[in-house]
Formats: sequence, structure tokens, C-alpha cells
Amino acid sequence: MPPGTVIWLTGPPGLAKSEIAYRAAEDLDGRGVEVEVLAEAEVAEQMFEAEPQTEEERLIRVLRLATLAGLLARHGVVVLVASSAPSAEHRRRAGERTGEMIEVFIKGQVEASGYEPPPEPALTLDAGQLGPEAAAAGLLAFLDKEDDSAAIKQRLADLGYL
Repeated sequence: MPPGTVIWLTGPPGLAKSEIAYRAAEDLDGRGVEVEVLAEAEVAEQMFEAEPQTEEERLIRVLRLATLAGLLARHGVVVLVASSAPSAEHRRRAGERTGEMIEVFIKGQVEASGYEPPPEPALTLDAGQLGPEAAAAGLLAFLDKEDDSAAIKQRLADLGYL
């Protein structure tokens, strides 16, 4: 994946999105990739005053995370955001703030009222079946495949075929 990629892990609360993000980040860091995890719960503890109570407050929290992710991405950092961001509209607006964003849907057995699954995520991982370690491995395999596709397209463009 190119430097400055934002990967947004979304899904209902309680599906180990942060753990998946940290496991993937550890692997990427081992490859020499500049990577940062923005886990909503941890960032909120440091930067936000209280749990959001209204739809507008939830949107503000998501947009603040997206702004921070976008700033890091502009400096070449691969950013893994672990945030439920419960509505598709929130995630769409987050993508406007981050620039290009890869949306990864973490699904599982947890039911959450008010959570709207993404209509077309780039990747869906079933954390309930896979567990965090295998889900992180699935995410990394997807990102490696995306890298291969981008490299092939670039090579074809360099040769004048695209």
C-alpha cells in the first residue's frame, strides 16, 4: 500500500477492531512501514471530554478522528483507524476528510442497534469466526494483494498500455 493510506476498520462495538488494527500495525512496522493506530476509545480518552450523546456529537467525533488520520496520512503515515463510526454517512464524510480511505467491515455475532453496515466495503472480515489474529492476517493479505495490483497497473502504464 502506498504511504499515506488510511484504513478504517468499522463494525459494531465489541468486535476487537482495535486489537486487529494493533496486530496489523505490528506486522507493518516490522516491514519498515510508518504506521499509526487511531483506536477511537483510546483517542477519545485523551482528546474528547465525554461520550457522545447525540447523532451530531457522534459525527463530530468521527470527523475529528478522520481529520487526525488525514493529517498523518499527508505525511506518509499508514493509518489504521479502529472506530465503529455507526452510520454510512459518517464514514462517507470521514472519507472526505482523509482523502482516499479503505473501508474494512469487521462483522461478528454482536448485534448493535443503530449500526449501519457499509454497503460496499473494500474488505469484510468475520471477527467472530476468525478471531483477531486471523482477521489481522486477512487484512494484511488484502493489503498485500492491493499492493500487487497497484504495481501491475503502474508497470502497464509505464509501458504505455494504460
